Amino acid sequence: MHFEVPDQVDQSVIQIRNELTQILNDLPEHSPAARRVRHLRTASRRFLEDALPDYRNIAYRLRNDVDSGSSIRWHDHGYRPLTPGYFVALGELRAIFGLQLSALAAEFEIDVEEDLTSIFPVAIERHD
Repeated sequence: MHFEVPDQVDQSVIQIRNELTQILNDLPEHSPAARRVRHLRTASRRFLEDALPDYRNIAYRLRNDVDSGSSIRWHDHGYRPLTPGYFVALGELRAIFGLQLSALAAEFEIDVEEDLTSIFPVAIERHD
């Protein structure tokens, strides 16, 4: 089971954004790849800098709270609080990365590790 620790996630996103900046410096400005890399870098910046969605009307608990019957509380696991809004923002970031990386892989015929393809959009066949 994976558990997201906001401070660690944020540090990873900062590292990814730095790598994307280096990649952009190496690509021709108007290449199709540069456009997609810019989308990834923008999504990273927004994740780090934009305010998280606010779901204050949702009661949320950690498993220990539910098991012990204690009052509702939420733990802060780092710089940013671990809230439903955090998970929504992280899901949005993953969706954008999945879309852009799958497009890059298709356009440039790049082999992608199976773990990474788990965030790629699923193709649905249409039967018209």
